[in-house]
Amino acid sequence: MNELGNNIARYRKEKGISQEKLAEYMEISRQAVTKWESGTSKPSTENLLKLSELFGVEVEHLLSADIEKNQKTVADVSMGKAPWIWCMISVICVVVYFLYGILNGTLYLGTLICIFVIAFPVQLFLNLFFSNALQNQDYQNIAGFHPDIHYNMNEVKKLLVNINQHVGLVSTFYIFLICIGSYSDAMNIDITGLLVFFYVIEVVGTIVLLNYRAVERIYCDETDEKKAKLSWPITIVYLLLLLVGTIIYMLVFEVKGFENNTVPAFILTGILVLGIIFATIGYFKENKNVKNWSLTKEKFKISKFYIICFLLTVVSFITMFFVGC
Repeated sequence: MNELGNNIARYRKEKGISQEKLAEYMEISRQAVTKWESGTSKPSTENLLKLSELFGVEVEHLLSADIEKNQKTVADVSMGKAPWIWCMISVICVVVYFLYGILNGTLYLGTLICIFVIAFPVQLFLNLFFSNALQNQDYQNIAGFHPDIHYNMNEVKKLLVNINQHVGLVSTFYIFLICIGSYSDAMNIDITGLLVFFYVIEVVGTIVLLNYRAVERIYCDETDEKKAKLSWPITIVYLLLLLVGTIIYMLVFEVKGFENNTVPAFILTGILVLGIIFATIGYFKENKNVKNWSLTKEKFKISKFYIICFLLTVVSFITMFFVGC
């Protein structure tokens, strides 16, 4: 266990001090601070005294006095019962909707599929996946997690708990609304489709926001933190492109009254998929450039390849308007 390194990183962040500022205060290189926090090296006795003075804690707290407290804090981070309660309510809603529709002859298959997907492949699976990760201390399969990066694992666990609890609550809420809304024909609007659309926006948007807020707390190495911050604008642009493309697709489909399995519908769908492919290729390629970027190099610049992919995506989405004309 790298308790000393974790404590140094924790106290440094609590004080709002960057690795560069700490290195400047300690009169050492930033790489030396990184090695302390990752556990590959340890500060000398003199440096331990300077650290304790800077952080306002006893040397013993840095070395061992807080070990039990830190371990207890980590152990206290758990999913709790709330996500399971939301899952149970969602399953009850799905079952009740199915039985009510069968008995009254008003079962809407499309609505049933939507709430089933939200309740099981999304809500229940995510809860099982995150709960298992916390229980077994295994985060290798979580998107964005890299074994070579030094994380503040306590903050990673808190982030997973926050995401899981939010998805659980929102999923149950929208499942209930979809069940009620499916029997409403207000203004001839497809209530189910609209609610599913807002559900996706809510879930994806909140996950992005929670991850963004946790960046400074999750990463112990300042280089990893800066790379993570660089990738966020690229991620936001990617999600906005997908959102805009989907909205244009839905508007053209509804306004022109296209029917499924018709040539115009296939053409419109093909253009949307093509735009998403361009956006996705540019997104992953630029994220790879961010990961390979070094602080020792000049300021990070967006690649021409990413700009071309972005323009091709925009052109694809604009073309959907002409299909609808």
